[in-house]
Amino acid sequence: MANRTDIRSISSNLITTFLIIMCVILAIIWMLEVIFFDSIFAQIKSREVRQTAELAVGFYENHDEDSLLELSVVNDCNIVIFTLDHTIAGDMYQVRFTSSRITDQQDLMLSIRLFVNILSDQDAVGFTSNSYEQDNTYIYGLVDYDTVRAEPVYYYVSSVITPASYTLNVLVYLLLIITAVSLVIMFALSYIFSKRLSKPITQIARQAKEISAGNLDVTFKSREYKEVSELTDTLNYAISEIKKGENMRNEVIANVSHELRTPLTMIKSYAEMIGDISGDDPKKRTEHLKVILEEADKLEYLVSDMLDLSKMQSGTISYQFEKFNLATSLEKFEKFYTEKFKDFTFDFVYPKRAYIFGDKKRIEQVIINLINNAINYSDKVKSVSISLRRSQTHNFRFEVVDHGIGIAKEELPYIFDRHFRSTSARRATTGSGIGLTIAKEILNYHNFPYGVESEVGKGSTFWFEW
Repeated sequence: MANRTDIRSISSNLITTFLIIMCVILAIIWMLEVIFFDSIFAQIKSREVRQTAELAVGFYENHDEDSLLELSVVNDCNIVIFTLDHTIAGDMYQVRFTSSRITDQQDLMLSIRLFVNILSDQDAVGFTSNSYEQDNTYIYGLVDYDTVRAEPVYYYVSSVITPASYTLNVLVYLLLIITAVSLVIMFALSYIFSKRLSKPITQIARQAKEISAGNLDVTFKSREYKEVSELTDTLNYAISEIKKGENMRNEVIANVSHELRTPLTMIKSYAEMIGDISGDDPKKRTEHLKVILEEADKLEYLVSDMLDLSKMQSGTISYQFEKFNLATSLEKFEKFYTEKFKDFTFDFVYPKRAYIFGDKKRIEQVIINLINNAINYSDKVKSVSISLRRSQTHNFRFEVVDHGIGIAKEELPYIFDRHFRSTSARRATTGSGIGLTIAKEILNYHNFPYGVESEVGKGSTFWFEW
C-alpha cells in the first residue's frame, strides 16, 4: 500500500495535467514551425501561383492591365504574357505584358526560354499548362490559343517558394514570446481551475474525516457538479443508514440486556432459594427447579433466535424448498394450542389442500412466531383465532387474529423491526423479542406478501399470502 505522503492531491494532478497538455500543444507548434514550415509555405505559394496564372488569363483577355499589376503585387508573383514571333531574327518571343516586379530582364529571358522549351507543344491549340522549380522559384505557365489573332498566348507566373531568413527569425521570436506567455497563463488558469474543481472533493474529504472521528451530524451539500452531487446524496443516505444502524444497535443492546437480565435474575434468585429455603423440601425444590429450567429455556430461545436472525440477514442460512400441504401442518398446531389454551380457536374456511412451495421448517417457524406473538399480546384471556382461506389476490391467505392490546397506527410500519417496542402498552416478558423480525426475513426470502392490521385496544391481525 502506497504511503499517504506519496499520493498527490487532485489539485496538483490537475495543474500537472494542464501544463503537460499545454507543453504538448506548444511542442507541436514548434515542430510545425521548425520542420514543416518550409514545405507548407512552398505548397501555399505554389497554389497561389497556379491561381494567379488562371486569373491572369481572364484579366488579359479583358485587356485589364491594372488588375494584372494588382494581382502581381498582392500575390507577390512575377507575371509575363507573351507570344512567339518567328519573323524577328534572334528574338523568339514578343512580350504582351510584364509585371512591374520584374527587375532582372536577362534572367527573365533565360527563364522564359527554359519555360517555352519545357512545354510539350509550343503551337498547341487550346488550353495547356506546365510547372517546374528553379533556384527556389516555382514557375507555372499556361498556353491559351487566341482565336482572334490565331496564335498561342503564353502566361508565365513565378514566385519564390522559400521564405526569407528574416521572416523565419521573426516567426521564431514571436513563438518564443507566445510560448512564455502561454505557459504563464496556462499555469495561472490551471491553478484556478484545479482549485475550483477540487474544492467540493476536498470539502467532502474533510467532512468524511469528521464521520470517521464519530461525528454523524454531518450533511454533505455540494452541488457544483452532477457527479459530486450524486456522491453527496449517496453519502448523506449512507450517514442516515449508519444512524439507523447505530440507533438499532443501541436499542438491541438495551433490549437484549433487558431480555437476558430477567431470566438470569430469576435463575439466580431461585437457585439461592433452593440453597437457603427449599433444599430439604422436595416439593418446593421441584417448583423452584422448574422455574430455573423455564428461564433457562427462555435464554436458549433468545440465543437461538439471535443466531437464526444473524444467519438470515448475512445470507448464510440454507433453505430447503419443497411442495407441501400447509393445512396438514395447521392440524398439528390446532391440536397443540387448543389443548393448551381454552379460548384458542382455529376458525377455518378450511381447504383440505393448501399447497405451498417453500421451506417447510421455516414456514412453520413463521406460523409459530405469529401465534406466539398473538398470545403474548393478548389479555389475560388468550383469545386467538387462526384462519386459512382462499385469497382474492393470491392462492391462499393465512391470518392470526388476537383481541389484545393492539398497535398504534404510527407504529405499524416498524412492528417487524428487530426488538421494536410498542409504546401503546407493556410488552410481554416472554419470547425473544425478535420473532416478527425472523418471520419478516423468511417471508421476504420466499417473496410472500405479508402485513399487519391493528387498532389500539381491539387487537391485531397478522397475515401472509402465497
